Amino acid sequence: MALRIPLALAKQINVQEGDPVTLKISAAGLTVKPVPKRLNLDDLLSKVTPEKICTRRRTGALTLAGRSFQDKEANPARAGTWDAWLAGV
Repeated sequence: MALRIPLALAKQINVQEGDPVTLKISAAGLTVKPVPKRLNLDDLLSKVTPEKICTRRRTGALTLAGRSFQDKEANPARAGTWDAWLAGV
């Protein structure tokens, strides 16, 4: 059996042809919801780019999203740098 959904409504609930949905009947009417998509490791890994990879160097510096930060243990004089970045500075 099939259910036809107008394209504008399908876009609003983020479903495409062939996507599974759940149907619920209540006193208010029929409710159509998309079945949550299961995360797939291959799909997640395909979104990883070199710019998003976090690396640690022997110097104790941490590079995250192209910005370099010093570790508290590696350089106590710059102990606030990483904490400041985490706080949104």
